[in-house]
Amino acid sequence: NWSPISNGATVATLADLVTGAQPAEIFLSSVTVSWNALPPTPSSATCSGYLLEASSTDFTGGTVYSSSTLSPLASSLTMPDLDANTTYYFRVGSLNLNGAPNYAQAGAVSTLANKVSPLAPAFLEAFSAAVTARWAALPAAPPALTGEGYVLEASSTDFTGGVVYSSATDSQLVSTLTVAGLSADTTYYFRAGSLNWGAVPNYTALGSTATLANQPQNAVITGVFLSSAALAWTAPAGGAQGYELRASSTNFNGTGSVLSSATADGELSGLTVSGLAANTTWFFKAGSLNHNGSVNFAAALSTSTLADAPQKLAYDFTGAFVSSVTARWQALPAGPQYAASEGYVLEASSTGFSGGIIYSSATNFVQASTLTVSDLDSNTTYYFRVGSLDWNSKANYTVLSATSTLAVAPEADEPSLTMVGVSSIAAQWQDYVNPAWTLYRLDLSTAPDFTGALLSSATFNLVAARASLAPNTTYYARVTAQNNNGVLSEFASLGSTITLAAQPELVAPAFSPVNISSLTVNFGPEVHRKA
Repeated sequence: NWSPISNGATVATLADLVTGAQPAEIFLSSVTVSWNALPPTPSSATCSGYLLEASSTDFTGGTVYSSSTLSPLASSLTMPDLDANTTYYFRVGSLNLNGAPNYAQAGAVSTLANKVSPLAPAFLEAFSAAVTARWAALPAAPPALTGEGYVLEASSTDFTGGVVYSSATDSQLVSTLTVAGLSADTTYYFRAGSLNWGAVPNYTALGSTATLANQPQNAVITGVFLSSAALAWTAPAGGAQGYELRASSTNFNGTGSVLSSATADGELSGLTVSGLAANTTWFFKAGSLNHNGSVNFAAALSTSTLADAPQKLAYDFTGAFVSSVTARWQALPAGPQYAASEGYVLEASSTGFSGGIIYSSATNFVQASTLTVSDLDSNTTYYFRVGSLDWNSKANYTVLSATSTLAVAPEADEPSLTMVGVSSIAAQWQDYVNPAWTLYRLDLSTAPDFTGALLSSATFNLVAARASLAPNTTYYARVTAQNNNGVLSEFASLGSTITLAAQPELVAPAFSPVNISSLTVNFGPEVHRKA
């Protein structure tokens, strides 16, 4: 039963706020807002529907646009009939049993601006890496009919994937933009977008066009010879229909001959031009061919062709020393230029030029026929080559023979003669210079000037001994180092010594006669017995 004082009205509490409310899709005159729907049960956690409201003044006045649903399971609503290029603020209200909303803010977003109208032709210029397009600019006012700028985009896949190249402006009056960074000789699809307050574009398709074939990329000179040169390059990203290589000794100034080589193979990455004069500076240009056969040249490169190689003589070396070697060759004539050189370089390597240090000596004297390479290691075999130099100081080599530097003479140690026996002498010496493979020879002689027979011992060590010597005899000692070619260094004197005297031989009786205050010891000379 109703109380006599009751009017029969009831009040419901507000529904829970929704979460995650935000604009999901933006159009020219509408915006879709999404949120996380409340659960269908229990009644204390659900709602009776949702109300979406929009205001261009953040609900401080003016028109409030609304859209609603009675489904508690709904998670989005679309607000129609909005003005273009206008910023709207949104809120989502969860409705209670009485239809009262509990608002959650959904942020602000601008509707799209009107599309631009295409013009014909749509493309003003096309380059190898850029295209300039145009359209009819939107009016400067009112805001609902204009835009906040434009973006021009290009895609080689018609915007179905891959890289999208773009250029943008915030000027409402601009009607052209250029997209750069494009690949050469490639078809691109273009679209122009008018930007709203949030810089979101509303696109108009402008059609497609192709860029020009690009110049060859990263052109390098890969080989220079007596009468030819080779260039290589990387094909442009858009490819080419072929390539042409030209050469001029006058830098293409209209004088002299221009030599060339061409191919219709767009996959080829290099060409060689022949018929060049030796020892001459040439300028080279590599160009890519487009579908019409027109050439787009890269910047010119220059280098000199090689000079003729020096000629070998009957023998290659005039002197080999401890730390240097002098070599010789037949010099080229002084002229004409294509028959001459601009100097020579002599190089030495202990590894046959397969690594390690290369020692060298050079001259710009065009008639030089000898050079000396210094600072070499002692007793080391070096391989030699001599090169005639062109205008770039690049060498054209002739391989010479190999030879060894001399070994440094060893030095006497203290003491030099270490073990002296009846029939043998051991000696030692010092060497801080020669490599470990150096062979030493110890000589012993009974003559101070080492004339006559020599008693020798060879070793890779710094000590040696010689046996089968005569007892009680003066011997003079010297040592020398031998290089890889068998050439001996100077001798180092190790002094002299005397072998021990032989031990006397006992005879029987050993003591005879024996007297009261004396005795006589009997012995004989050493007797060498055969084993």
